[in-house]
Amino acid sequence: MIALSTLLNLYYTFFCIGIVCFGGGYAAVKLTQEQVVSVNGWLTFDQFSQILAISEMTPGPLALNAASFVGTKLAGWPGAVFATLGLLTAPALITGGLAWLYGRYKECQSVEAVLNGIKPVVIGMLASVAVSFTARGVNICQDFSDMEALKESLPDFSWPSVFFIALLLCGLRFKKFNSISAILGIGLFGILLELIIPQFHL
Repeated sequence: MIALSTLLNLYYTFFCIGIVCFGGGYAAVKLTQEQVVSVNGWLTFDQFSQILAISEMTPGPLALNAASFVGTKLAGWPGAVFATLGLLTAPALITGGLAWLYGRYKECQSVEAVLNGIKPVVIGMLASVAVSFTARGVNICQDFSDMEALKESLPDFSWPSVFFIALLLCGLRFKKFNSISAILGIGLFGILLELIIPQFHL
């Protein structure tokens, strides 16, 4: 039996994420990570990374998929419903209100100034997410203030992961392949690499 308190906590947590989720799905990833991993301790960082990878590959908005998967992991389908509704409630109300205001005051310089001020904040949040997951992907420490720990962790690089990241960046930059083929192709290559050389963990 799923406790009502668990469902309400899921709703409240994702409601708080949704109400400050400026910038869309990717900006919400950092907030979701902090709440799910650091604050509530519902998942480990590795579990959250796996959920994020699945959310990215499945159809639909990233943040919404992540909320559904986290809710399912904690409390089955009722958890998915409460987490999803929690994430959607505030943005739906705020977006509706802002759409009306923007339509009426879009020529106002103050509105443009607010939007320009939000942009660097969103970029900073995206950069923070990229650094966190890249660090974990190549198995280096995430506490960059501890330089000794960083130096000790350097020999533990997952070189296949580094190679895959470089290959993806080059391929996507020069449009040698699209995102879907990249995910499927490198996923299959990673499985083969694990089977052939088991000590190379991606």
